[in-house]
Amino acid sequence: MSDYLSSADSGIGLTVQYTSDDEKYPYLVYDVYVTYSYDSGLRQLPVSDTGEAPADVVRLHAPISRKVVTFKARRLGAKPDAPDPTSTDPNEVLESAVVTPAVPLPGDGTWTWEIAGRYEYFLLRPLGPKTTYVVPKVPYATASATQLNFPGVNFRQDLS
Repeated sequence: MSDYLSSADSGIGLTVQYTSDDEKYPYLVYDVYVTYSYDSGLRQLPVSDTGEAPADVVRLHAPISRKVVTFKARRLGAKPDAPDPTSTDPNEVLESAVVTPAVPLPGDGTWTWEIAGRYEYFLLRPLGPKTTYVVPKVPYATASATQLNFPGVNFRQDLS
């Protein structure tokens, strides 16, 4: 038996499902952003010339990638769930984690709880600029990774 009170399907398989706790203690804010960076290892170097010769491009190192997760959650009446900095992806190595819990604010007979944070990861194998990117999940929705992730095929050359 499910403890879900209500749900709504977005048409892509992403279902918002509210539990009795979600109904009683709603999220006022739940923002999670994942930023992936890719460094090709190439650098442009000027050449000694009168201005006619093109610049040189040289490789300083192999390509590398990083992942940064930033989040902010605010919940009325209960402490919000926050992303776990421990990654299940063996390609990710946690470099640093900053977590900022805020002092709860009273109001309307209850408390408003807030937490924010930033996790930075080294990626052992670089992600190319047109890879499939993992999109974060939220505590009040269900979907599979294939439904949420942003596929590389969505990067169109005609839009650059």
